[in-house]
Amino acid sequence: MSHKVETMMYAGQEPWHGIGEKVETEVTSAAAMKLAGLDWEVEKRSLATVSEKTVDGIPVVGLEVPNYKAIVRKSDNKVMSVVQDTYAPIQNSEQFDFMDSLVGEGLAMYHTAGALKGGRQIFMTVKLSGDYRIADHEVEKFLLLTSSHDYSGPMRVLWTPIRVVCWNTLSAALGPGVQRSVSIRHTRYWRNKQNEAREVLGLAEGYYQKLREQMEQMELKKLGEKVLLDVLEELYPINSPRSKAHVMNRRRKVRLLYRDGRGNSGKTTLDAYNAIVEEYDHRKRHDSKWMNAQEHKFIAAAEDRDGFKRRAFNILTTV
Repeated sequence: MSHKVETMMYAGQEPWHGIGEKVETEVTSAAAMKLAGLDWEVEKRSLATVSEKTVDGIPVVGLEVPNYKAIVRKSDNKVMSVVQDTYAPIQNSEQFDFMDSLVGEGLAMYHTAGALKGGRQIFMTVKLSGDYRIADHEVEKFLLLTSSHDYSGPMRVLWTPIRVVCWNTLSAALGPGVQRSVSIRHTRYWRNKQNEAREVLGLAEGYYQKLREQMEQMELKKLGEKVLLDVLEELYPINSPRSKAHVMNRRRKVRLLYRDGRGNSGKTTLDAYNAIVEEYDHRKRHDSKWMNAQEHKFIAAAEDRDGFKRRAFNILTTV
């Protein structure tokens, strides 16, 4: 396993990113934290400059750096980041407890959990009851938590519907009245967001019902080849001569998946959306010293940070 994926566990079918240690079934938070190698803590430590002076060859510590601290993993003294004093680390165990409290004590069963970017980012997913099927597409419901120990982002809890046939994450824009996530900053007041997170959890059925209705409408709506080409031109524009080959290759891949992708028939707007999502989720993205291609795939699929899948969903529901 890559050193950049510190550890990870998953239950059942291999996830879309293809990393981790498999267990037979979903497990409790205590087991998930150990299996995923997340049973460690971080702490804030003072920073100091290094003096040019030495005594018997030993450098003398210089001035303490005000208003900033280092986030250090206690188990191996690894420096995760440098942060402002107001930053409050949220321990991995606290984040598992937070997920347990959202789902209900003793009810949260963890499907995946792990660390990315050398431990700088962690994630966990809880599988929820109430799977549904649309045509040949089985969709499972998950609650995903992502967080960081490197000041790169807040703790975030969001709904993640998964298309099981090829383990795609179906991120969709369902209008301003449908909230699917809550973000919690790393400050000492982070627990004050717990009630808001529970409210988001309470909106789950409304979110999934709306998504199901939209997907059913997309399954009924036929999509001609000409309309598909127009959609792909809008989604994958050729911005320069140098990008043409890459863009055309992505368009061709989507057209193939539209007809021959797992669970697709090449007839409906839902087939087109599934093809676009499959191409996006499984495309290798590797442009960071901290993450390998599989980790990029996970982040791209789980969070849809650039909004590409939501944009595709909006276009296809209005053609």
